[in-house]
Amino acid sequence: MKKLIAQNNEFSREVMSRKDALELFKKMGEDLKVLRIEDIPADQEISIFRHGDFIDLCRGPHVQNTKQIGAIKILEASASYFKRR
Repeated sequence: MKKLIAQNNEFSREVMSRKDALELFKKMGEDLKVLRIEDIPADQEISIFRHGDFIDLCRGPHVQNTKQIGAIKILEASASYFKRR
């Protein structure tokens, strides 16, 4: 993580249609993101952020580049509890 932060790489935001976002994340095998997109109300825009080869579903923006990231501490991985009943 520290090496990536030091590179000062930009994050780019892109608004996508629901159809394009679903196709993108299905192609990437990101089943949880597909489920999340399906939960986003129809009147809300869908945005992704790109950082090199990394693409993520995110409302953002949070930071413009990696140099703006401060301390790093992973507290939990919430994906394991996504839609768990």
